[in-house]
Parts: sequence; C-alpha cells; structure tokens
Amino acid sequence: ISIVDKDRNMVALTQTISSFFGAGVMVEGTGVILNNEVYNFSTDKTSGNRIAPNKRMRTSISPTVVLRDGMPFLTIGTPGATRIVPTMAQLLTNIIDFNMGLQEAINAPRFFVREGSDAFEYESRMPSGVLEDLKNMGYPIDEKSMRGEYDLYFGGAQAVMVDPVTGELVGAADPRRDGAAAGY
Repeated sequence: ISIVDKDRNMVALTQTISSFFGAGVMVEGTGVILNNEVYNFSTDKTSGNRIAPNKRMRTSISPTVVLRDGMPFLTIGTPGATRIVPTMAQLLTNIIDFNMGLQEAINAPRFFVREGSDAFEYESRMPSGVLEDLKNMGYPIDEKSMRGEYDLYFGGAQAVMVDPVTGELVGAADPRRDGAAAGY
C-alpha cells in the first residue's frame, strides 16, 4: 500500500503471507490467514537464514519512500519474493534515472537473474534489441527463461508520486496483479 495525504506525508507498507494463501490455515472466526514465511529458514549453517532461537527470517520486503531535495517525492512497494529487490531497482531506475512516468515505469518489461545462476528470466515483451545486446555481452539468453507478457512473477507494484512539474499526486498500479490507484 502506498499512501500520500493532503499534507504530502507518505507511507509505504508491505506485508506478506508469503505464498498465495500462506499456510492455507485461517484462524477460526477472524478471517486471518496464517503466513508460511517459516519455510524461508534454512538448516545450512552458512546461510543468513539459518534457524536460531528468537530469530526472524530474512525477507526482501522493501516498502520505499524516496526524497527529492529533502521532501517526500515517491512512495512505492511490490510483492514478489526474491524478485522484490531487483524489481524495486528497476522501478526506481526507470523513474529517477530514465525520467519515465510512474505508470510507464511500472508497466516496463522486467527481468530477473536468480542468485547462483546466470539464467536471465524476462517478460516476453522485453525488446529484442535488449536481448540481442545481452547475448553479445555473453549473457545466456534462453527462450525457456521467457515468461508471460505481464507476469505476476515479477511483482505487483503500487505507487504514488508527486509530479515534479505540477506538484499533483500521480498514482499507479501494476497490471501484473490486482490493484488500483485511487485518489480523492
């Protein structure tokens, strides 16, 4: 959830039940579905997510508020497990470095390189020129790693931005998952 009030105070909130429908268990009489985040723990003694007393598992959740000249400019977040951090990097790069509009940045094709792998997973809308350039740089591009056109695997960003020219609030929702931008 990304929220901006009339005074331009911003909140970015991301929560998780991990997998869709979490653990598949609902607390009777509450409608609360229990999460299954505990599966992120590891028995590998070298893992940052190794099981230990009183420990919470690591997460990639990255609700973000961006400042411009010391003032809140953008609130944004996305689900997506291990794809959260690279998705957020792609979104912020599109908005800040490439000056894309908010919806344009969210709609842009996404990619992911899994840790410990050189597999380049990407949406089918990725421009062929980009894929060709990556191949020429030595990256293994395989059509088996291609995903859907707007694939929910790559998150579902929700964002609100203060337009740098007009000062108006602009909201955007990711077509990859359910969501909406609303204002009043």
